[in-house]
Amino acid sequence: MTARTSLLYSLAGVLIGVGVACSSPGSDELTAAREALGRGRYGEALERYTEVTIQAPGTPEAAQALYEVALIHYLQRRDVDSARSTFRKILLSYPDSAVARDARRLLARMYSEDLGEPEKAIREYELLLLEETDPEQRKSLLLDIADSRYTTDDMEGAAEAYRRVIEDFPQDQESFGAYLRLAHIQRLAGRSDEALGSLLALLGMTEDPAFRRKAYQMRAEALAELGRYEEARTCLTAAAEEFPGDPDMTDLLVRIRDQENQRKLAEAEGELGEGIHWGSGRP
Repeated sequence: MTARTSLLYSLAGVLIGVGVACSSPGSDELTAAREALGRGRYGEALERYTEVTIQAPGTPEAAQALYEVALIHYLQRRDVDSARSTFRKILLSYPDSAVARDARRLLARMYSEDLGEPEKAIREYELLLLEETDPEQRKSLLLDIADSRYTTDDMEGAAEAYRRVIEDFPQDQESFGAYLRLAHIQRLAGRSDEALGSLLALLGMTEDPAFRRKAYQMRAEALAELGRYEEARTCLTAAAEEFPGDPDMTDLLVRIRDQENQRKLAEAEGELGEGIHWGSGRP
């Protein structure tokens, strides 16, 4: 089983071989389908799952069978169209079933990662968020919404979702990443002062070297964009104490000094131009 398959099975909550009550209609066929699936006989498994939906329409077993059919299409056969239509059938015919939420979650992931339709992914994620009560799941959904909105160039919508992650889950590893993404969006929007505040808050909250290194770098760039070169150098001096000999920090310091010299020369000649904007493009 690949890492992707393992992850999606975990998300879906599927355990091959875990059956339903023996007296339930279609349960024997469902068990046989899972046994075929466990042996890699996907065609046979699909036939037996279909038989469950015929023997026990409208039952939890039928919903479960459809769900596992969708997983075969998605994970094993990579038939995205068939998987999508099956997940949608579950949501239409079995909206209150035990597998409906997992079906919607995987459908949203499919829209985002496989079909390139982030707007549809956002719609599904937001429907999930309305009913989700588990804090970790809510955080994951907010991050998915933020990332999808960023993909659609809805910067304000993405920023709002990242703010909710920060407010609802302070001192959390994902929140630290949200600070960096929020600061990046603020810089894209020309709100460098707000970005500086977000980065300073992050530096005050985490000791994680990866986040601190990135925050120092982004803060120095934002200060240079505002022409606050002395503060930018002070920021990099603090960074050098934590990350001595870091080549990226050294290179950034050189570029900031070059920009400052160019600015001074332009001011002396009365031809002050637009400053250099580093790191402000979309990744």
